[in-house]
Amino acid sequence: MTTQRETVAIPDCVYVDETFAASIFGFDMDRLYYMQSWNSFPIPTQIGKLLVIRTSDIARWAKNRDYSITRYAI
Repeated sequence: MTTQRETVAIPDCVYVDETFAASIFGFDMDRLYYMQSWNSFPIPTQIGKLLVIRTSDIARWAKNRDYSITRYAI
């Protein structure tokens, strides 16, 4: 019996802010920081006053953990 892989929808853009990145996986901010500390979730980059994460890094992280990826335009 095989289990179905979980699919995450990741926006087809260069960056998303860290709050949006957390919501992609259903994390609250505490969970996001835990995942960054212990599970190599992409660390945000500072752009001006905004903390952002490259969506390509999120997709790479998800694929390495056996998520299926769907891209969508925003």
